[in-house]
Amino acid sequence: MRFFLSLGCLALVVFFGASYYATSSITFKLDINTSSYEDLTRLPGIGEKLAQEIIRNRPISSWEQLDKIGGIGERRMQLLKERVIIR
Repeated sequence: MRFFLSLGCLALVVFFGASYYATSSITFKLDINTSSYEDLTRLPGIGEKLAQEIIRNRPISSWEQLDKIGGIGERRMQLLKERVIIR
């Protein structure tokens, strides 16, 4: 009996843990023109120098304009498209 009670408690912990993880992993897209320097440096593949270049070239109105910034290649561009919006 104690075994089944422990198994039931474990199942609840796993279920609620998975539910929390699913809701806490929701990501929001950053606006490339209004995001802070700190937010930009948290993007994948964007370091301090590239974040400064993005800020220096604002306002950015298209993906093509962003692509012209030195250091942003095809791979980085794909990563950014998943996490950034351009308005």
